[in-house]
Amino acid sequence: MSAGVTHSVIINQDQVVVAVAGIYRIEVSVVSDGTMFFAIAVNGVIQPQSEYGSSVGGSIACGTCLVTLAAGDILTIVNYAPQSVNLSNSSSDNFRISASMLLQQIK
Repeated sequence: MSAGVTHSVIINQDQVVVAVAGIYRIEVSVVSDGTMFFAIAVNGVIQPQSEYGSSVGGSIACGTCLVTLAAGDILTIVNYAPQSVNLSNSSSDNFRISASMLLQQIK
């Protein structure tokens, strides 16, 4: 975590809060067993430039976008497909991360 972003693994686990306004590069990666369509939502509003997906099960959907954010904005990775998606967080041997978000303030 950096000084400009907060995330709790206990409360609101799906939210990342931006503390410093600016232009951010956001990179997202999601792994699912089925068809998936994901995007970044800012304060609950999907950002069209962040919509990514895959129609092949067992694949990875990755994407990068630029978003102007204000201090206090809340980011979430959301499923915008008509069906629900099952994210698997574990394999038989070890813990596996099924969704990740990387934020980089560029201005």
